Amino acid sequence: MKRIAQYTILALCLALVPVLSWAGSTTGSVGIGIQGVDIDDSREGAAEYLTAEQGGRPTFDMTVNGEQNGVKYDFGMNFLNEDDLGGSLDLDLKRYFRTKNSYQKFKHWLENDDLVNYNEDPDFKFPAGMTEKDPYYMAANGKDVFGKPGVMGYNIAVARNTSWGDDLYVVRDEFVSENEFLLPGAEFIKIHAKYRMEQREGYEQTKTLSKCGGCHLAADKHKIDEKTQDFQIGATAHLGLVTLDYTFLRRTFDENANAPTYNYMSAGSLQKKMAIDASDGEVIYAATPDSEKDSHIIKAQVALPMNTAVFGSYVHTEIDNNDAQSNNVGDVTISDDPSFDYDAYAMRVTSSPISFMTMSFKYRHEELDADDVTILFDDSAYDPQGRNSQVLDPSLYGLHGYSEEHDGWPRERQSTLSRDIDTYGAEFKFKVFKRTNLLVGWEREEEDVDVEWETTTDIYSIALNSRLVKNLSLRLQYSYEDIDDPFANEHAAYTNPQAMLDWLKATVDPMCGPPACSVKGMAGPGSPKAAEYTVMYNSRQIDLTSEPEKAHRFKAHASYNITPRIVASGHFQYDLEEVKIDAPGHGNTFDKEMLAVGADLFIAPLDNLTFTLAYNYLDMEDQAFLSAVAYGG
Repeated sequence: MKRIAQYTILALCLALVPVLSWAGSTTGSVGIGIQGVDIDDSREGAAEYLTAEQGGRPTFDMTVNGEQNGVKYDFGMNFLNEDDLGGSLDLDLKRYFRTKNSYQKFKHWLENDDLVNYNEDPDFKFPAGMTEKDPYYMAANGKDVFGKPGVMGYNIAVARNTSWGDDLYVVRDEFVSENEFLLPGAEFIKIHAKYRMEQREGYEQTKTLSKCGGCHLAADKHKIDEKTQDFQIGATAHLGLVTLDYTFLRRTFDENANAPTYNYMSAGSLQKKMAIDASDGEVIYAATPDSEKDSHIIKAQVALPMNTAVFGSYVHTEIDNNDAQSNNVGDVTISDDPSFDYDAYAMRVTSSPISFMTMSFKYRHEELDADDVTILFDDSAYDPQGRNSQVLDPSLYGLHGYSEEHDGWPRERQSTLSRDIDTYGAEFKFKVFKRTNLLVGWEREEEDVDVEWETTTDIYSIALNSRLVKNLSLRLQYSYEDIDDPFANEHAAYTNPQAMLDWLKATVDPMCGPPACSVKGMAGPGSPKAAEYTVMYNSRQIDLTSEPEKAHRFKAHASYNITPRIVASGHFQYDLEEVKIDAPGHGNTFDKEMLAVGADLFIAPLDNLTFTLAYNYLDMEDQAFLSAVAYGG
C-alpha cells in the first residue's frame, strides 16, 4: 500500500505596489507558505516526482507583470528547496520581438531493485545481512535436475546487487527559450528560434547477467551526467491564402559520465560456451552513446473556396551515433556504425461544404531506415556436428543446426527498426443538435517491417460532444481496433512442451559426467543424448506475442459548473484488448484490461486563491509469456 499526504498553507499574499512602478502599470504578488509531506511506503513508489522529505518546510513564490509603452513583461518564480524550484520570464516588445523563457528543476526518485522476487517459494531465501560486501541472493537448497536433488548445488540462482541500500535519483534541470521576430516592413514574415537545454545528474540502477543470463543477474548503481541541447530556427511566411513554414532542428546528446563495467563470473566447464567470461576483464554494458540529430521540417497550408483548407508537410531526420565502433568481446564481433534516417510525407484536406458537416481526409507515408550490423560468432562449441545434428534428433527436440536460419557467419543482422508505414483515414463531424456534435472516423495503418513482418490496423471511432445543458459539458467516445498479424517474437515456444520434457528425461545419462557432460546426468553437445540448454533453444518453433488482435476503448468525460467559482468534473476510461496466441500450454487467448476512474473539484473562493481536490483510480490486468528452456536450474 502506498499512501502520501501533502498539505500546503498559504500564509501571506501581498500585492506589489509601485516598487517597480511605471505609472501604476506593474502588478505582482508574493506567496509564502508551508508544505508538509508524510509517506507511508517506499519514497520512490509513493512520491516519485515530489520532494519526498518528511515534515514541513517553507514555500515561496512571486509574480510580476505589467505593460509600459507597448512593452509587456511577465515574471514568476517558485522555490521549495534547492532541488525543487522554477521560474519564467516573458517579454513582448511591441509584437516585433517576443520571448518566452522558463527554467525548472526537480529531483526524480528511482527504484533500487534488489533483484529478489518476494514469494512463498521455500527453495529461495533472502540473506538478512545483505550488504555491499555480501550482495548475494541464492537458492537455499540444491535444485533438481529432472528429479535428481542436489545435482546442481547451491549456485543455481544468484543475484548480485552491489547498489543494495543506496539512494537512486536523477536531478533534472531544464531551460527553454522560445523567440519570435517580425521583420519591419515585411511583417508577413516571422522568424522563430528556440533553444532547450536539459541536464540529468544523479544515479540509476543498471543490470546485466553475471554469467549465464537465465539465472545469474547482477546490478550496480551508475552515475548519470547527461546533457541534451536543442537548437531550432525557422521562418513562417503568410502570403495571402498560402502559409509556408520551415524549421531546422539540431539536437545533441552527451553523456559525460563513464559507462558502467562488469567483470563477469567464470562459468567453469561451460566457459567455452560463453560469449563473454571472466577472461575478458572489465566489459562495458548498458552504455548510452553520444548522438546528434538533424531535422528539416517543411509545412504548407492553402485556403480554398467552400471553407476548404489543404495542409501538407515533409520531415527529414538523420540521427548519428557518435560513439560507433566495432566491438570485439569474447567470441562475438559486431561491426557497428549505426545511423538512422527518417522521412515522412503528410497531407490533410478539411472542408465544410454545408453548415452542419465538416469532413477531413488524411494520408501519411513514413520511411524509417536504420543501419544493419554484421555479427561474427564462433558457434562450434554449441553444435559441433552442424546440420548433421538433425539426423541424431529427428523430432527437433534437442540438437539441430544452430546456423539453420541463416547462411553461417559472418551474419548480416537486419535492423528491426527499418520499416515503411502508410496511414490514411477520414473523419466526419455532424452538428446534430444545438451545441451537440457527432464525430465518426476511420483510420488504417499499414506497417511493413523490413524483417519480413506486415501488420495492418483498422480503427473505427465514434464520439459525441455536447453542451445541451448550459453548465454541463459531456464527451463520450468509443473506438474499435482490428489488428491483422500483430508483431510477435518468432520461434519463442515449443510445439509440444510435454513431449519436450519427456524427451529430455529420457535422454538423461546418470553415468555421464565432466568433461563429456558439464554436470552429472546431462549429456554434452554432439551426443545422441544431448540435453544441454545451449542447444535446446533451437527447438522452439511457435511465435508468441502480447500484442492484441482486437481492442475496444471507451472514454467519457463530464464537467459541470456548479457556480462560476466551483467546477466539478469526472472521467472514465475502459480498455479491453484481446490477444490471440497459438502455443500449447499457454491457452488460445487472453484479455488485457485497463480501468481508470477519476473526479475533480475546483474551488476558487478568491481571485488569487484556488483549491483543487482530486481522486484517481487505476486498475490494469496484463499477461506476458516466456517460454523458458527446460534445463538443470
